[in-house]
Amino acid sequence: MNIWTDPWVPRTPSFRVITPKSPDDHILYVSELILPDTGEWDVELINALFWPEDRALILQIPLSRVGMADLLVWHYSPNGLFSVRSAYDLALSLASSAGSSNARWCRNTWRAVCKLMSRTSAESPIYTLLRCSFARQVWALSGVRWNDIDSLAWSMEEWIQSLTLKLSATDFSLVFNTISVSLHLLPLGIPPSECIKINFDGGIRDGGRALGLGALARNSEGACLAWLSLKLDRGSTAEMAEGFAAREAISLALRQRWRHVILEGDSSTLLHKLGSTNIELSVISPLVADIHSLSSQFESVSFSLVSRACNSAADLLARLALNQSGDSIWFPPGLNAVLWGDLTT
Repeated sequence: MNIWTDPWVPRTPSFRVITPKSPDDHILYVSELILPDTGEWDVELINALFWPEDRALILQIPLSRVGMADLLVWHYSPNGLFSVRSAYDLALSLASSAGSSNARWCRNTWRAVCKLMSRTSAESPIYTLLRCSFARQVWALSGVRWNDIDSLAWSMEEWIQSLTLKLSATDFSLVFNTISVSLHLLPLGIPPSECIKINFDGGIRDGGRALGLGALARNSEGACLAWLSLKLDRGSTAEMAEGFAAREAISLALRQRWRHVILEGDSSTLLHKLGSTNIELSVISPLVADIHSLSSQFESVSFSLVSRACNSAADLLARLALNQSGDSIWFPPGLNAVLWGDLTT
């Protein structure tokens, strides 16, 4: 990715840096902004090269520790995959910001496009699956209303496009055959024998300008084995904070050489992505890839969704991190009471 010409910065609508390139500067590629030994952003270099507006946005981008290849993704959908519906919503949004007359023109244009795409012949797959007389009877028996057929066609188009992307992304390899992945809602409680359960949580402060990460590990007897309370002085979103916390939690388990691990958190969006085998192309995909890569080094790993009330100890550690100047090394006061409260919730 070229720093100065490619769309890689999370800034709509250009996705490009606004800092002009200095004639004396020979740094050209985004990879040159990353420290080779740690895989983290070279903050000193970024501060020297870019205006403050660009610095903040660049440092928000999470980097994968397993060395993911560059990917061009669709910014306007949660999973990073293009869909006609998301393009339609984007077009309406842009037209609305430009004026009501433009919005009407855009809406009429898209309706014309949709009408053109829905025009079918007896040889087309859409006709066979949706519009022939036999297909109508099948859909009617299935309880599908005829008014829903057009939206069903759009869903089929999106599914076909998603499947094509999956089949073409052969080198996006996440090892799932050695990982026991599950997603389920459980009360917190103690883990099964021989398993270590790690609760994690992430929080943000000052509009997302700082992240607080918390994680706490317990054995089958409910005893606390390890914990972390970590602050990141970087801007990001609440979902990103949850992703960073999950990566720190699985890294903690790896350092402790535990073999059977249960990761519990209260972010349904993140837990769904961790428990899915679908290709993940959203902005959080580097963290998801790292967690899956680290998970392959255990005998078993599962991901469980719990309520916020059952995740209060990890939440407390994340909030404490936001109010401290460095990494905490002392067991926080009051955490014992929260631990026992979690176990009895």
